Amino acid sequence: MKRANRLPFVIILFFLLSLPLCAEESGSQGKAKIYIYHAALSIVPINIIIDQKICAKLDGNHYTVLERDAGDLLVICSAVVFNISNIPNDAIILNVQSGKVYYLKTYGTLGGMVIKQVDEEMGRKDIESDKYGKVDPEK
Repeated sequence: MKRANRLPFVIILFFLLSLPLCAEESGSQGKAKIYIYHAALSIVPINIIIDQKICAKLDGNHYTVLERDAGDLLVICSAVVFNISNIPNDAIILNVQSGKVYYLKTYGTLGGMVIKQVDEEMGRKDIESDKYGKVDPEK
């Protein structure tokens, strides 16, 4: 009998513990979640710059997750060569909408670094492929 009385408690506890996991997927309330990842073949580390501030430093095979308010967002991908940083190579203006998830891929070419938006399916597949390590954003 005591076991039957615990079942509702266990179900409610499970539900409450799963809420933060569900909320994380779409970002904090009123914010967008932006995944930025640096492609596997790139050997040049990069800085991700937003609002004239370095938000993340990424080596190849790494990604970071940022949360931002709605609005236009200028994201700059800057190569770090010979310890000289903040040399802009490419940029993208992202029209960020609250509650949405965005994926930006960076990679190197013979002409320099490139940053581009990819669809959610491709971005999620790339990041979940176990090739990428997570980097916390700069404070």
